[in-house]
Amino acid sequence: MKKIFYLLICLALIASLLALASCTGGDDSDKSDKGDVENSDSSKTDGGGEDNTPGASSVPSGSTTDSSNNQGGTDDSVNQGGTDSSVNQGGADSSTNQSGGADENPDDGNKEKITVKFTCVAGTLVSGSKEVKIDKGSSLLLNQMPVFERKGYVIMWSYDIVGEKPWICGDTFDKDTTLFATWKNENSFDALRALVSKIQNFRMDTEISIKSNGLSFTQSTVTLIDGGNAYSEITADGVSEMMWYVDGMFYTVYGDQKVKMPLSQEQYENYFGGAVITESTVFGIDSAHVSSVTKDSNKYTVVVDCEKYSQSIKGTTPVELVYTKMVFTFEFDDSGLLTKLTTDANLTADGVPQENLSVSEFSNIGTTGVNAPENADEFVLQG
Repeated sequence: MKKIFYLLICLALIASLLALASCTGGDDSDKSDKGDVENSDSSKTDGGGEDNTPGASSVPSGSTTDSSNNQGGTDDSVNQGGTDSSVNQGGADSSTNQSGGADENPDDGNKEKITVKFTCVAGTLVSGSKEVKIDKGSSLLLNQMPVFERKGYVIMWSYDIVGEKPWICGDTFDKDTTLFATWKNENSFDALRALVSKIQNFRMDTEISIKSNGLSFTQSTVTLIDGGNAYSEITADGVSEMMWYVDGMFYTVYGDQKVKMPLSQEQYENYFGGAVITESTVFGIDSAHVSSVTKDSNKYTVVVDCEKYSQSIKGTTPVELVYTKMVFTFEFDDSGLLTKLTTDANLTADGVPQENLSVSEFSNIGTTGVNAPENADEFVLQG
């Protein structure tokens, strides 16, 4: 049974990584963007926010392994997508709300209030207030954020005036805090990161096609993200596998096999990748691997340096993967929420060429919930 379980994990890893893995991220090596950063103010923060990355929005990401050694054709890929409606698999609950990123939390007059101030120069205030009061220990809703505009730039909020400690959607506030605006050239990775950072607790629906050795394969994936919890259902060739990661326990159903295994957040992220957005990454890809970022209307196109990326994963996969093309197109709606991600990647696996295309759609942003399967007691404990 244990061997079966580890095989399932390996299959899940293979099935989940390519597209998200390739989604270009950022590392501190993206300091080249510093030339695009303009500090908003030299004033000091009132309460000094901390650099709290959100509870890992765990999705398969590409900083770990990637694609697959399928030369005859299993599936290779990723979790990226999101169409609509809810998938209620074993307690995964996903309601629909695309109004801006999070549910409108009712105001609790009994809770202690704190003040979050927004300091921005060189931009025009379009809507919202430069100061809001929220419950202590809560996070900012997107519709509580002021909207500033500056032609040719995208705003990014940080806890420091130079933008080295960025605010991330989902961060909680325990004291009065000032957020500072830094402006990013819209044709930069940081500008893309600022937009993607708006999503939390979301659903992705992905359709993946793989061509190898003259054969074609398809795979569908549904992924629900709820803070550090996640649910995924992968369907290929009429066979489905369901996986949950809830409160430190990993569950999987494959055929008639139901197994569970305790995994730390670190172990889980080693298998399936880390947060969707961190201080230096977007969907897990290091910005050091990014060759170019261009913006056209509501679309960002990211081209990855294949040689750098291939070298970064060398020795981490069971076969030698060499990428020859990695292009990602991020599409946003008029409110700046991510709606679609297209991943186009070509590679060779031990010399066998492979073409991969995944199209992911995002929905239920801010409202998706994930619970353990209702019949969790029936799962056989491993490890």
